[in-house]
Amino acid sequence: MTDDDLRSEARRRLEARRTFYAALGSWVLISLFMVVIWLVGGRGYFWPAWVFLATAFAVVATGARAFFPGAGPVTDANVDAEIERMRRRKGGSSPTA
Repeated sequence: MTDDDLRSEARRRLEARRTFYAALGSWVLISLFMVVIWLVGGRGYFWPAWVFLATAFAVVATGARAFFPGAGPVTDANVDAEIERMRRRKGGSSPTA
């Protein structure tokens, strides 16, 4: 991997993390707003939980892209590594011989 490739990947990861933190902040604010509406509306059934759940899926997906390095695009190197893992599991030989 060249320096330009590393720089590009580092930039992508930093942007993904910033996007995650923005999504997390939005989720917290929306959740608090829903609780305030629920409190002002007379309480009763706690319907904001459904909003929390629905929006949490998007936040979790954003976090997975930001913090798990394998969550990016599939490259030829990823495919080659997977082929090697498959060969090792089956006890096959490596093509490097």
